Amino acid sequence: MVEHGNEPQIKETPQLSPEQQALQKLAIELHRPPQSLTAFSHLTSDQLAWLSARVELICMREDTRLREELHHAIPRFLRRLLLGRLRGSS
Repeated sequence: MVEHGNEPQIKETPQLSPEQQALQKLAIELHRPPQSLTAFSHLTSDQLAWLSARVELICMREDTRLREELHHAIPRFLRRLLLGRLRGSS
């Protein structure tokens, strides 16, 4: 006999509002748990999208700045050696 009472229950995932989705996206971009961004929960999805775009822009600028600083800090003759090692370890 096949028992139907032991079948696994399928849990429905709750539908997130656009604001909650935008907040989760921002949390992922910041590598933070969504609960840590509860202070931003009052923002609209448009405001969160704007904030997310600003965070992305700032991260890109900071990455460029750090790369330039590293480029100037490493002597020219060591760059190829160090960059080769860094690329090889990835």
